[in-house]
Amino acid sequence: MNRLLLAADHDPTSLRRGVADGALVRLRRGAYLARSDADGADAWRARERDRIRAVHSALRTNHVLAGPSAALLWNLRLWAPPTQTHVRQASRCAGDS
Repeated sequence: MNRLLLAADHDPTSLRRGVADGALVRLRRGAYLARSDADGADAWRARERDRIRAVHSALRTNHVLAGPSAALLWNLRLWAPPTQTHVRQASRCAGDS
């Protein structure tokens, strides 16, 4: 399993330095992965799983993963990797009106 690095658990300066040096890959805001874990022929699946897990860890409301995101975590076949994380939650985002 890949090692997901969350900004909340690490020194921001070290993370920025790691990205600048090429040792880390930014998956999304606040989530990073070691370059060695992010590269490879079939690494996209693990990288996308880690990105989905990063979104899951950032959400503070009750939620479930849905659609292609859930399918990827269940190792189901996909036509294409998901380009976004699909989440269902009962509450609306603060920016929605």
